[in-house]
Amino acid sequence: MTKALGRAKTYSLLATTSLSTLGGSMLGIYISAYLMDMHVSTFLLSLYFSVGGISTILFSRFWGFLSDYYGKRKTLVVTFSLLSLIVSLGYLFVNDPEKFVLVAFVSSVIGMGASPAMFTLISELSSRRGTVFGYFGTMSGIMSTMGMIIGGYVGDHFEKFMSVTLALLFNLMAVTVFTASYKERESTTIPFKEALKKAARDGFNYFNVAKIHILPIIAVGALISLGSGATVTAFRMKTYEMVSEFKSLYGLVYSGGAIGGAISSMFYGRLCDRIGSRKLIIAALSMYIPYLFILMNVNDWRLFAILWSVPISPAISISMQTMISEKTKYNERGVAISTYNMMNSMASITGIMMGGIMMTMFYGYTCVLALSIPAIIAALVIAYRIH
Repeated sequence: MTKALGRAKTYSLLATTSLSTLGGSMLGIYISAYLMDMHVSTFLLSLYFSVGGISTILFSRFWGFLSDYYGKRKTLVVTFSLLSLIVSLGYLFVNDPEKFVLVAFVSSVIGMGASPAMFTLISELSSRRGTVFGYFGTMSGIMSTMGMIIGGYVGDHFEKFMSVTLALLFNLMAVTVFTASYKERESTTIPFKEALKKAARDGFNYFNVAKIHILPIIAVGALISLGSGATVTAFRMKTYEMVSEFKSLYGLVYSGGAIGGAISSMFYGRLCDRIGSRKLIIAALSMYIPYLFILMNVNDWRLFAILWSVPISPAISISMQTMISEKTKYNERGVAISTYNMMNSMASITGIMMGGIMMTMFYGYTCVLALSIPAIIAALVIAYRIH
């Protein structure tokens, strides 16, 4: 009975995340293409691509506290339902680019509410957390890639109504499947209004971040995001320069990385359970330093594509997720992962900005390694001290 119940929960969460990821990636690729077709300013386009990071910094902890106070299942139902309403009323009836970006920001704020609750529920599916996170990472990668392909096709052959309606349909299917199949009811003594007030009070109090007992783990994640964020602009510009005569190869190279990440997630998840999350993060960071250096100095797009399709980042994300779930209790896990996500977003945006400034000042790709590699080394040093 217990095994059957565990399988039912797993299938329910797999179906829910698959449908929501499919709809979200479809909509994301369509909106970015729609804005570029509207010839919006570079600032507005950059603002659109930044809404995810900005909303994570501002609202991630609020949703984390709400999921811990009010309950994971109920928070997921609320966020999925609100997201469906925003998508239908916002994207279907808004045509102004500036308002489109505003709708995207509101959608991101609401959509991220599912993240801490879903993370906590997934972490409780099995004691082999690395394997579970690996399988969910693989499924999310596959669905994200499929969503981008479908979204691009629909955008080329149909009007906006069809793209938004399909995304809305997948989101409605996600909330329906979850509500109908995930039957566990969490006991909570905090009513919704009180939980909302407490989540707002604690979630927007950024001074209590230092009180979280997994702060060293959060510091490791932030340093990794700072180091990898510094290389984002450089890698994109370098890749485009190598394949600028064949623009279709640009998307092919990056899709290879997405597919490689999806496939490798299963392997990294099993490895995490076999050797432990701490050993995996140390091994991954040790490999990440030469990996960045080699990628930055490769000038042949074929070799770059091969190396890019064997990513190390899934090993880092799976080991960090597993470590956080191992070091926290069920009723505090939402706050922990949301704080981790917030600090990562802040560090990543800082790394991207600093990497861009360094490239502008020194006119070279390898100069960003002066920022990224010390950050990764610092993360490695702290990881050694975590027990």
